[in-house]
Amino acid sequence: MTEKQQKAIELHGKGYNCFQSVACVFAPELDVDEVTAFRMGEGFGLGMGDMSQTCGAITGAVACMGLLNSAGDLDAPNTTKRATMGLASILTARFLAEHGSCICQVLKGRTGCPVVPCDTCIADCVGYVEEELKNAAAYMNLQLELHDNNFQFEKDIEEGLEEFVTINLMLQPLLENAVKHGVDKLRDKSAKRLIRLTARREGGDLRFTVYNTGSVIQPQVLRSVFVEKTQGYGLRNVDERIRLLFGEIEPEVMASQAAWIEDEMGESLAYLDINMGCPARKIVSKGDGSALMKEPDLAASVVRAVKGVVEHPVTVKFRRGWAEGDETAPAFARRMEEAGADGVTVHGRFAEQLYRGSADWGVIARVREAVSVPVVGNGDIRSGADAMRMAVETGCDAVMIARGAEGNPWLFSQVQAALAGEPEPAPPTVEERIAMARRHAHLLAEREGRNIVRMRKHAMWYMAGLPGAATARGKINACITPEDFDKVFDELLAFAAAHDSAHNPASSAFVNKEAN
Repeated sequence: MTEKQQKAIELHGKGYNCFQSVACVFAPELDVDEVTAFRMGEGFGLGMGDMSQTCGAITGAVACMGLLNSAGDLDAPNTTKRATMGLASILTARFLAEHGSCICQVLKGRTGCPVVPCDTCIADCVGYVEEELKNAAAYMNLQLELHDNNFQFEKDIEEGLEEFVTINLMLQPLLENAVKHGVDKLRDKSAKRLIRLTARREGGDLRFTVYNTGSVIQPQVLRSVFVEKTQGYGLRNVDERIRLLFGEIEPEVMASQAAWIEDEMGESLAYLDINMGCPARKIVSKGDGSALMKEPDLAASVVRAVKGVVEHPVTVKFRRGWAEGDETAPAFARRMEEAGADGVTVHGRFAEQLYRGSADWGVIARVREAVSVPVVGNGDIRSGADAMRMAVETGCDAVMIARGAEGNPWLFSQVQAALAGEPEPAPPTVEERIAMARRHAHLLAEREGRNIVRMRKHAMWYMAGLPGAATARGKINACITPEDFDKVFDELLAFAAAHDSAHNPASSAFVNKEAN
């Protein structure tokens, strides 16, 4: 935990609300009087007064982002507006991905969801702002280097595009890469050090190019950034901001990316699956995921474009329909088959349901009747028996498992055994579950670095049903590093051993009932 995160939590313990705790720790760096920040945030506590609205911590982080990013030009109020909104979207998207909601009463467990402590929300939001401050500092350092003439910097900008080029922090990661991996790594120290930024209109598109006289970014690095998402936060940041600020992905772009993936992955690639089933608001709000079910013509264009440039099979995943009560999956499946899809996967909920209620497996059977390509069934498979029942009832060619495996990867072997007519493997013991959770945390750290806050939700799923899980939940929500998680896992093992000795249960095995 950083110094600022700790200070913010201390302020909250002192009586500051969540907004005030986040905003006040950054006030000096953002040229704001701390008293002013405190007074401005007073009404944002408890979800804007009654816990029914947005978490104060994330609103405080967004307020700080405005102070950091805004040009403050009263005569030209739109100068940085879109860029700042994009940054706010990224912050809230990260918060949603890690905690499942931005609404205070949901985070506090009033709606039945797992409790996310205020201190956790505060620490995470302080971390978001700290990252952006570091980015801003890096950008300023780059400017200082430019002013010191360590290398030449050329701009070749088409007339009328200057306003796009100056979007705060949009191009900074690209320029940083040009310095770090380009001119700084020139083997020939006598060679001309040059970075050139160009911007051109190409039809309805805007194309930026950053050129340097040093080394190029290797294809395997690009793959790790955009396909495996294991490193390269700066480049992914640029990609995410462009998507947030400038709109939808065109079929041609999908096709080019599919071709690139196929070329990069080669023989290790089995097939390409286009996800038109994701119901997350941050996805559908941009017209992606299950929102494509409302645009079958566009969805078909995407499939045709991808099929036209790849050799591997292309499949499409979608839901029962968009609006509750309006089943469109069979007709949508036929459109995807006509567009060239080699198979389809159908989830038995409407997009508007999100993950509420139960999946209707009947729609899988109706899709099976509507198309001649293989059909994969999905939704509410929590055991091998569930998978067998879906296969028998729907006639599907295969089953897909998603949320049911959260905290329970043993589900796959159980399903495999059931479908093969073999006895299901025994459920995992307490020790096996904790060992797997520990392995998961360390593998995540190897891929993403020491900050693995998103392991928190996975740890919760692994712990479900364990002795001492309720007590450990709060400690898990404060974990950041692999060592933090190890400490909690060790405590759970010790507690489970003591509990087993005291109660002498017949078996230490348990079933994860919360991972759906």
